[in-house]
Amino acid sequence: MFQLNQVACAYEQKKVFTGLDLEIRQGQYVMLMGENGTGKSSLISLLTGFKQAESGRILFLGKDLKEWLKDKRQKRDFYSRLGILFQDVDSQLFNSTVYDEIAFGPRQLGLTEEEVSQRVQDTLSLLKIEDLRDRVPYQLSGGEKKKVAFASIMVTNPDVYILDEPFNNFLGNFYMSFIQLGKPLLCLLITSSTFIMKRLMFFFLKMAKLISFLPRKCSITSK
Repeated sequence: MFQLNQVACAYEQKKVFTGLDLEIRQGQYVMLMGENGTGKSSLISLLTGFKQAESGRILFLGKDLKEWLKDKRQKRDFYSRLGILFQDVDSQLFNSTVYDEIAFGPRQLGLTEEEVSQRVQDTLSLLKIEDLRDRVPYQLSGGEKKKVAFASIMVTNPDVYILDEPFNNFLGNFYMSFIQLGKPLLCLLITSSTFIMKRLMFFFLKMAKLISFLPRKCSITSK
């Protein structure tokens, strides 16, 4: 789904990484593992179009990312395929109830209110958070907020999940939610926890790919 050819990333002329060649395929569970400041979030910013590469080329579904982002129609199509969970979930929770938070994405896709209601209920049931339905998001605990934010992207049925440190007491629901989707997808996971990385690599076995961000040299290895 994503192909990177000789991609370089820098902030204010400070190099994060250079010459990155990488292919990420549909159906893979990709763990981005490394210490803070080694380039994990920078890579995600490039893949999502939030930041431009200093050099090189990034393709999504065989088309240059710059083409996807050049006009409103293509940009909307691109972002409708992505489900992005930020590390700070407070930045993406802004509705007055959990129901409306989860319903926001489907409503933006133009679904009928009946379809929206069915999707929201299915997602609440799948993640076992029906009891949060009428709660106010900003009054939830940190773990509950993360679950609601995850539900708000899951409900739109994206092709790519990009999850930044999503595992606050959430491993069991996370595993089961992806198993029950029953569709090939791409999942990019950012974590600095060796424990979580090992559990995910074991759980997803051959579908898992590990990309290690090494400190100091800011180099990247993959398995």
